[in-house]
Amino acid sequence: MLSDRAAFILSLLVQQYIETGQPVGSKALSENALVDCSAATVRNVLADLEAKELLSSLHTSSGRVPTDAGLRYFVDHLAHWQPPKTAFNSLQKQLEDSVPPEALIESVSDLLSTLSRWVGVVTVPRAASNILKHVEFLPINDEKLLVVLVVNDTEVHNRIIPMPRELSAVDLRQVGQFLTEHFFGKELSSIRLELLEAMRSHQSQADRLMKTAMALAEKAFEPKNSDEIVYTGEANLLTLPQDGLLPLDELQILFKAFREKQQMLRLLDACLSSEGVQVFIGAESGYEPLKHCSIITSRYTLGNHGVGVLGVIGPTRMAYDRVVPIVDGAAKLLSHALKPQPQSPYRK
Repeated sequence: MLSDRAAFILSLLVQQYIETGQPVGSKALSENALVDCSAATVRNVLADLEAKELLSSLHTSSGRVPTDAGLRYFVDHLAHWQPPKTAFNSLQKQLEDSVPPEALIESVSDLLSTLSRWVGVVTVPRAASNILKHVEFLPINDEKLLVVLVVNDTEVHNRIIPMPRELSAVDLRQVGQFLTEHFFGKELSSIRLELLEAMRSHQSQADRLMKTAMALAEKAFEPKNSDEIVYTGEANLLTLPQDGLLPLDELQILFKAFREKQQMLRLLDACLSSEGVQVFIGAESGYEPLKHCSIITSRYTLGNHGVGVLGVIGPTRMAYDRVVPIVDGAAKLLSHALKPQPQSPYRK
Protein backbone atom coordinates (compact mmCIF):
# COMPACT_ATOMS: atom_id res chain seq x y z
CA MET A 1 0.00 0.00 0.00
CA LEU A 2 1.12 3.56 -0.66
CA SER A 3 1.71 6.18 2.00
CA ASP A 4 -1.04 8.75 2.46
CA ARG A 5 1.01 11.40 0.65
CA ALA A 6 1.87 9.15 -2.29
CA ALA A 7 -1.74 7.99 -2.59
CA PHE A 8 -3.00 11.58 -2.52
CA ILE A 9 -0.56 12.74 -5.20
CA LEU A 10 -1.34 9.71 -7.37
CA SER A 11 -5.05 10.45 -7.04
CA LEU A 12 -4.57 14.10 -8.04
CA LEU A 13 -2.41 13.12 -11.01
CA VAL A 14 -4.90 10.52 -12.24
CA GLN A 15 -7.81 12.94 -11.97
CA GLN A 16 -5.91 15.69 -13.79
CA TYR A 17 -4.79 13.28 -16.51
CA ILE A 18 -8.33 11.97 -17.00
CA GLU A 19 -9.60 15.54 -17.30
CA THR A 20 -6.94 16.87 -19.71
CA GLY A 21 -5.33 13.87 -21.37
CA GLN A 22 -1.95 15.57 -20.86
CA PRO A 23 1.07 14.35 -18.87
CA VAL A 24 1.15 15.92 -15.41
CA GLY A 25 4.32 17.45 -13.98
CA SER A 26 5.50 18.03 -10.43
CA LYS A 27 5.18 21.83 -10.80
CA ALA A 28 1.48 21.63 -11.67
CA LEU A 29 0.83 19.28 -8.75
CA SER A 30 2.79 21.34 -6.22
CA GLU A 31 0.80 24.44 -7.22
CA ASN A 32 -2.45 22.68 -6.33
CA ALA A 33 -3.88 24.31 -3.21
CA LEU A 34 -4.53 20.88 -1.69
CA VAL A 35 -0.84 19.85 -1.85
CA ASP A 36 1.11 20.87 1.27
CA CYS A 37 4.64 20.02 0.13
CA SER A 38 7.28 21.46 -2.19
CA ALA A 39 7.81 20.70 -5.85
CA ALA A 40 10.99 18.82 -4.91
CA THR A 41 9.05 16.56 -2.56
CA VAL A 42 6.41 15.98 -5.23
CA ARG A 43 9.17 15.06 -7.71
CA ASN A 44 10.51 12.48 -5.28
CA VAL A 45 7.04 11.01 -4.77
CA LEU A 46 6.47 10.83 -8.54
CA ALA A 47 9.82 9.12 -9.03
CA ASP A 48 8.87 6.55 -6.39
CA LEU A 49 5.48 5.96 -8.05
CA GLU A 50 7.22 5.50 -11.39
CA ALA A 51 9.62 2.99 -9.81
CA LYS A 52 6.55 1.09 -8.62
CA GLU A 53 5.30 1.13 -12.25
CA LEU A 54 2.19 3.11 -11.33
CA LEU A 55 3.32 6.03 -13.52
CA SER A 56 5.34 6.36 -16.70
CA SER A 57 7.16 9.20 -18.45
CA LEU A 58 6.36 9.70 -22.11
CA HIS A 59 9.30 12.11 -22.48
CA THR A 60 12.02 13.25 -20.11
CA SER A 61 10.53 16.65 -19.29
CA SER A 62 6.87 16.24 -20.22
CA GLY A 63 5.49 15.01 -16.92
CA ARG A 64 3.97 11.64 -16.16
CA VAL A 65 0.85 9.65 -16.96
CA PRO A 66 -0.71 6.77 -15.01
CA THR A 67 -0.04 3.26 -16.25
CA ASP A 68 -2.82 0.68 -16.34
CA ALA A 69 -1.51 -0.49 -12.96
CA GLY A 70 -1.76 3.08 -11.66
CA LEU A 71 -5.33 3.35 -12.89
CA ARG A 72 -6.10 0.00 -11.24
CA TYR A 73 -4.72 1.28 -7.92
CA PHE A 74 -6.83 4.42 -8.28
CA VAL A 75 -10.01 2.42 -8.97
CA ASP A 76 -9.40 -0.08 -6.17
CA HIS A 77 -8.22 2.27 -3.43
CA LEU A 78 -8.60 5.98 -4.20
CA ALA A 79 -11.71 6.70 -6.27
CA HIS A 80 -14.61 8.51 -4.62
CA TRP A 81 -17.76 7.41 -6.39
CA GLN A 82 -20.11 10.13 -7.59
CA PRO A 83 -23.64 8.65 -7.81
CA PRO A 84 -25.77 10.42 -10.42
CA LYS A 85 -28.68 12.28 -8.84
CA THR A 86 -31.23 12.92 -11.57
CA ALA A 87 -29.57 11.07 -14.45
CA PHE A 88 -31.91 8.08 -14.31
CA ASN A 89 -35.17 10.04 -14.30
CA SER A 90 -35.92 9.30 -17.96
CA LEU A 91 -35.26 5.58 -17.49
CA GLN A 92 -37.38 5.52 -14.35
CA LYS A 93 -40.21 7.10 -16.33
CA GLN A 94 -39.97 4.34 -18.95
CA LEU A 95 -40.14 1.70 -16.23
CA GLU A 96 -43.32 3.26 -14.93
CA ASP A 97 -44.75 3.33 -18.46
CA SER A 98 -44.19 -0.44 -18.94
CA VAL A 99 -42.00 -0.08 -22.03
CA PRO A 100 -41.46 -3.41 -23.90
CA PRO A 101 -38.19 -5.16 -22.92
CA GLU A 102 -36.63 -4.70 -26.39
CA ALA A 103 -37.15 -0.94 -26.28
CA LEU A 104 -35.99 -0.83 -22.68
CA ILE A 105 -32.69 -2.54 -23.58
CA GLU A 106 -32.04 0.04 -26.30
CA SER A 107 -32.96 2.86 -23.93
CA VAL A 108 -30.54 1.58 -21.28
CA SER A 109 -27.72 1.29 -23.83
CA ASP A 110 -28.45 4.81 -25.05
CA LEU A 111 -28.59 6.14 -21.50
CA LEU A 112 -25.24 4.53 -20.62
CA SER A 113 -23.67 6.12 -23.68
CA THR A 114 -25.19 9.53 -23.03
CA LEU A 115 -24.25 9.68 -19.35
CA SER A 116 -20.75 8.24 -19.74
CA ARG A 117 -20.05 9.94 -23.11
CA TRP A 118 -18.59 6.66 -24.36
CA VAL A 119 -20.04 3.41 -25.73
CA GLY A 120 -23.04 1.86 -23.96
CA VAL A 121 -23.45 -1.89 -24.27
CA VAL A 122 -26.25 -4.19 -23.09
CA THR A 123 -26.81 -7.89 -23.73
CA VAL A 124 -30.44 -8.89 -24.08
CA PRO A 125 -31.96 -11.05 -21.33
CA ARG A 126 -31.45 -14.74 -21.82
CA ALA A 127 -32.98 -17.73 -20.11
CA ALA A 128 -32.06 -17.77 -16.45
CA SER A 129 -30.55 -21.21 -16.96
CA ASN A 130 -29.80 -23.50 -19.86
CA ILE A 131 -28.54 -26.73 -18.32
CA LEU A 132 -26.90 -29.11 -20.78
CA LYS A 133 -28.24 -32.67 -20.86
CA HIS A 134 -26.98 -33.98 -24.20
CA VAL A 135 -24.99 -32.88 -27.25
CA GLU A 136 -24.83 -34.68 -30.59
CA PHE A 137 -23.26 -33.93 -33.99
CA LEU A 138 -25.01 -35.20 -37.12
CA PRO A 139 -23.43 -34.81 -40.58
CA ILE A 140 -25.67 -33.07 -43.12
CA ASN A 141 -23.21 -33.23 -46.01
CA ASP A 142 -19.46 -32.96 -46.56
CA GLU A 143 -19.46 -29.31 -45.48
CA LYS A 144 -22.07 -28.98 -42.72
CA LEU A 145 -22.94 -30.49 -39.35
CA LEU A 146 -26.18 -30.34 -37.40
CA VAL A 147 -25.58 -29.73 -33.69
CA VAL A 148 -28.33 -31.01 -31.39
CA LEU A 149 -28.29 -29.60 -27.86
CA VAL A 150 -30.75 -30.88 -25.28
CA VAL A 151 -31.07 -28.48 -22.34
CA ASN A 152 -33.28 -28.37 -19.25
CA ASP A 153 -34.45 -31.96 -19.97
CA THR A 154 -37.00 -31.07 -22.65
CA GLU A 155 -35.70 -28.17 -24.76
CA VAL A 156 -33.92 -29.02 -28.01
CA HIS A 157 -31.70 -26.41 -29.70
CA ASN A 158 -30.44 -27.05 -33.22
CA ARG A 159 -27.82 -25.18 -35.19
CA ILE A 160 -25.70 -25.78 -38.26
CA ILE A 161 -21.91 -25.37 -38.16
CA PRO A 162 -19.10 -26.05 -40.66
CA MET A 163 -18.00 -29.68 -40.95
CA PRO A 164 -14.29 -30.35 -40.33
CA ARG A 165 -13.32 -32.48 -43.32
CA GLU A 166 -11.10 -34.88 -41.40
CA LEU A 167 -13.85 -36.15 -39.07
CA SER A 168 -15.51 -39.52 -39.48
CA ALA A 169 -18.91 -40.52 -38.10
CA VAL A 170 -17.08 -42.37 -35.32
CA ASP A 171 -15.11 -39.22 -34.45
CA LEU A 172 -18.31 -37.18 -34.29
CA ARG A 173 -19.97 -39.72 -32.03
CA GLN A 174 -16.94 -39.78 -29.71
CA VAL A 175 -16.81 -35.99 -29.56
CA GLY A 176 -20.51 -35.81 -28.71
CA GLN A 177 -20.13 -38.43 -25.99
CA PHE A 178 -17.06 -36.69 -24.55
CA LEU A 179 -18.75 -33.29 -24.40
CA THR A 180 -21.95 -34.73 -22.92
CA GLU A 181 -20.02 -36.54 -20.19
CA HIS A 182 -17.71 -33.61 -19.47
CA PHE A 183 -20.31 -30.82 -19.42
CA PHE A 184 -23.51 -32.65 -18.36
CA GLY A 185 -25.51 -30.58 -15.88
CA LYS A 186 -23.61 -27.36 -16.52
CA GLU A 187 -25.01 -24.03 -17.66
CA LEU A 188 -24.24 -23.16 -21.29
CA SER A 189 -22.59 -19.82 -20.51
CA SER A 190 -20.26 -21.47 -17.98
CA ILE A 191 -19.40 -24.12 -20.58
CA ARG A 192 -18.28 -21.38 -22.96
CA LEU A 193 -16.02 -19.94 -20.26
CA GLU A 194 -14.53 -23.36 -19.48
CA LEU A 195 -13.83 -23.94 -23.16
CA LEU A 196 -12.06 -20.61 -23.51
CA GLU A 197 -9.88 -21.40 -20.51
CA ALA A 198 -9.15 -24.92 -21.73
CA MET A 199 -8.19 -23.68 -25.17
CA ARG A 200 -5.82 -21.11 -23.64
CA SER A 201 -4.24 -23.52 -21.17
CA HIS A 202 -4.06 -26.91 -22.83
CA GLN A 203 -4.22 -26.53 -26.59
CA SER A 204 -0.55 -27.31 -27.14
CA GLN A 205 -0.80 -30.56 -25.12
CA ALA A 206 -4.18 -31.73 -26.43
CA ASP A 207 -4.38 -34.69 -28.78
CA ARG A 208 -6.17 -34.51 -32.13
CA LEU A 209 -9.57 -35.62 -30.83
CA MET A 210 -9.40 -33.23 -27.88
CA LYS A 211 -8.54 -30.31 -30.16
CA THR A 212 -11.40 -31.30 -32.44
CA ALA A 213 -13.80 -31.53 -29.49
CA MET A 214 -12.82 -28.06 -28.28
CA ALA A 215 -13.11 -26.57 -31.77
CA LEU A 216 -16.55 -28.09 -32.37
CA ALA A 217 -17.74 -27.20 -28.88
CA GLU A 218 -16.69 -23.59 -29.37
CA LYS A 219 -19.05 -23.41 -32.37
CA ALA A 220 -21.77 -25.50 -30.75
CA PHE A 221 -22.00 -23.48 -27.53
CA GLU A 222 -21.40 -19.96 -28.82
CA PRO A 223 -24.29 -17.47 -28.53
CA LYS A 224 -26.56 -18.08 -31.48
CA ASN A 225 -27.82 -14.62 -32.33
CA SER A 226 -25.52 -11.62 -32.77
CA ASP A 227 -28.54 -9.42 -32.02
CA GLU A 228 -28.12 -10.49 -28.39
CA ILE A 229 -25.93 -7.44 -27.83
CA VAL A 230 -26.80 -3.76 -28.32
CA TYR A 231 -24.22 -0.98 -28.68
CA THR A 232 -24.87 2.76 -28.62
CA GLY A 233 -22.43 5.63 -29.05
CA GLU A 234 -19.55 4.03 -30.95
CA ALA A 235 -18.95 7.41 -32.63
CA ASN A 236 -18.00 8.85 -29.23
CA LEU A 237 -14.64 7.13 -29.59
CA LEU A 238 -13.95 9.37 -32.59
CA THR A 239 -14.45 12.55 -30.56
CA LEU A 240 -11.56 12.02 -28.16
CA PRO A 241 -9.10 14.92 -27.94
CA GLN A 242 -6.15 14.31 -30.26
CA ASP A 243 -3.82 13.49 -27.38
CA GLY A 244 -6.10 10.69 -26.23
CA LEU A 245 -7.23 9.43 -29.63
CA LEU A 246 -6.79 5.76 -30.29
CA PRO A 247 -4.64 5.10 -33.36
CA LEU A 248 -6.70 4.58 -36.51
CA ASP A 249 -5.66 0.93 -36.83
CA GLU A 250 -6.72 0.29 -33.20
CA LEU A 251 -10.09 1.95 -33.83
CA GLN A 252 -10.62 -0.21 -36.91
CA ILE A 253 -9.92 -3.36 -34.89
CA LEU A 254 -12.28 -2.20 -32.14
CA PHE A 255 -15.12 -1.32 -34.53
CA LYS A 256 -14.69 -4.70 -36.23
CA ALA A 257 -15.11 -6.34 -32.80
CA PHE A 258 -18.30 -4.32 -32.29
CA ARG A 259 -19.66 -5.57 -35.62
CA GLU A 260 -18.77 -9.23 -35.13
CA LYS A 261 -20.11 -9.25 -31.54
CA GLN A 262 -19.50 -12.92 -30.71
CA GLN A 263 -16.15 -12.46 -28.96
CA MET A 264 -17.53 -9.49 -27.05
CA LEU A 265 -20.48 -11.63 -25.96
CA ARG A 266 -18.07 -14.20 -24.58
CA LEU A 267 -16.29 -11.54 -22.57
CA LEU A 268 -19.56 -10.20 -21.22
CA ASP A 269 -20.75 -13.74 -20.45
CA ALA A 270 -17.85 -13.96 -18.00
CA CYS A 271 -19.50 -11.21 -15.95
CA LEU A 272 -22.79 -13.09 -15.54
CA SER A 273 -21.47 -15.04 -12.58
CA SER A 274 -19.99 -11.98 -10.80
CA GLU A 275 -21.96 -9.73 -8.50
CA GLY A 276 -21.46 -5.98 -8.49
CA VAL A 277 -19.51 -3.81 -10.90
CA GLN A 278 -16.49 -5.23 -12.72
CA VAL A 279 -13.77 -2.92 -14.10
CA PHE A 280 -11.35 -4.22 -16.74
CA ILE A 281 -8.51 -1.80 -17.54
CA GLY A 282 -6.50 -2.26 -20.72
CA ALA A 283 -5.22 -5.79 -21.20
CA GLU A 284 -7.06 -7.07 -18.09
CA SER A 285 -10.03 -8.08 -20.24
CA GLY A 286 -7.89 -10.61 -22.11
CA TYR A 287 -9.50 -9.44 -25.35
CA GLU A 288 -6.99 -7.99 -27.81
CA PRO A 289 -9.26 -5.31 -29.38
CA LEU A 290 -9.80 -3.82 -25.90
CA LYS A 291 -6.13 -3.66 -24.88
CA HIS A 292 -6.16 0.17 -25.01
CA CYS A 293 -9.67 0.52 -23.57
CA SER A 294 -11.48 -0.02 -20.31
CA ILE A 295 -14.80 -1.79 -19.93
CA ILE A 296 -16.99 -1.34 -16.87
CA THR A 297 -19.75 -3.92 -16.51
CA SER A 298 -22.44 -5.19 -14.19
CA ARG A 299 -24.87 -8.03 -14.57
CA TYR A 300 -28.58 -7.42 -14.25
CA THR A 301 -30.84 -10.04 -12.77
CA LEU A 302 -34.21 -11.73 -12.88
CA GLY A 303 -34.82 -12.95 -9.37
CA ASN A 304 -31.46 -14.20 -8.15
CA HIS A 305 -30.20 -15.17 -11.61
CA GLY A 306 -27.98 -13.07 -13.81
CA VAL A 307 -29.71 -12.88 -17.20
CA GLY A 308 -27.69 -10.18 -18.94
CA VAL A 309 -24.81 -7.74 -18.68
CA LEU A 310 -24.60 -4.02 -19.32
CA GLY A 311 -21.69 -1.64 -19.29
CA VAL A 312 -19.59 1.11 -20.79
CA ILE A 313 -16.60 0.80 -23.12
CA GLY A 314 -14.20 3.71 -23.44
CA PRO A 315 -10.54 4.71 -23.28
CA THR A 316 -8.48 3.83 -20.22
CA ARG A 317 -8.55 7.59 -19.57
CA MET A 318 -12.12 7.34 -18.32
CA ALA A 319 -13.80 9.11 -15.39
CA TYR A 320 -14.14 5.92 -13.34
CA ASP A 321 -15.48 7.73 -10.28
CA ARG A 322 -18.42 8.93 -12.38
CA VAL A 323 -18.97 5.97 -14.73
CA VAL A 324 -18.88 3.14 -12.18
CA PRO A 325 -21.97 4.47 -10.29
CA ILE A 326 -23.75 5.00 -13.62
CA VAL A 327 -23.25 1.35 -14.57
CA ASP A 328 -24.23 0.17 -11.09
CA GLY A 329 -27.39 2.28 -11.06
CA ALA A 330 -28.45 1.23 -14.55
CA ALA A 331 -28.06 -2.46 -13.63
CA LYS A 332 -30.19 -2.05 -10.53
CA LEU A 333 -32.92 -0.19 -12.41
CA LEU A 334 -33.01 -2.73 -15.23
CA SER A 335 -33.13 -5.61 -12.74
CA HIS A 336 -36.08 -3.92 -11.04
CA ALA A 337 -37.81 -3.42 -14.39
CA LEU A 338 -37.55 -7.13 -15.21
CA LYS A 339 -38.85 -8.24 -11.82
CA PRO A 340 -42.39 -9.64 -12.07
CA GLN A 341 -44.74 -7.05 -10.62
CA PRO A 342 -47.69 -8.15 -8.45
CA GLN A 343 -50.98 -7.57 -10.20
CA SER A 344 -53.31 -5.09 -8.60
CA PRO A 345 -56.34 -6.77 -7.00
CA TYR A 346 -58.46 -4.07 -8.65
CA ARG A 347 -57.27 -4.94 -12.17
CA LYS A 348 -59.32 -7.41 -14.16
